[in-house]
Amino acid sequence: RGNSRLALATCEETGDAEAGLRICSALRSPWLAYGEVTEGITWFDRFLLASEGVARPIVARALMLRSELAFEHQDYQDAAGFAQAGLELRRTSGGPGGATALRILAVVGMRAGHYQDAAADAERAIEAARSDGDPWEEGLGLAAKATIMARLGRLDDAQQAYQEALDVLRDNNGWGVAQTLYGFGGLARARGDHEAALDHYRAALALYR
Repeated sequence: RGNSRLALATCEETGDAEAGLRICSALRSPWLAYGEVTEGITWFDRFLLASEGVARPIVARALMLRSELAFEHQDYQDAAGFAQAGLELRRTSGGPGGATALRILAVVGMRAGHYQDAAADAERAIEAARSDGDPWEEGLGLAAKATIMARLGRLDDAQQAYQEALDVLRDNNGWGVAQTLYGFGGLARARGDHEAALDHYRAALALYR
């Protein structure tokens, strides 16, 4: 943490917004996993404000990752706004990405009760992740799809999507596996299988710890 903060502070002092945004993008997952979302938002916003001369694909990726931090802050309006801005910039500037923003739009839509639109965005997120060869985003996109299917009462489809997410994430990242196991717990609870739900929640908790 000390090294990361020193690197970011140095980028700010020297006016190197491009390096600052690259570092912020690299730190997005640790900021999420360790609950340091406010710190991540602060750094992203400082460098985005100074990003006029930065290569557009780098800014596009930063905007899309910033949308995820906004979602974790439960600021759904900002989450959708940053996601849309990142997607628009990516369309005009090229470069990989898009899966994160589409996934955030899916879960924001789900929160708003727009389940059909959310499901479509989740499918687009999964396709974008596969196109980019990004198993992390593919797994999270599948987990988002599963959650939406569960909200629609399509429990078998949700079960299948959670299993696909777990298969993709199992050798990738323990935090992602924990997220998926938590989803399995919610699905078991919806089915009234409280023992299975407890097993899933306990397994997820062990990984989170």
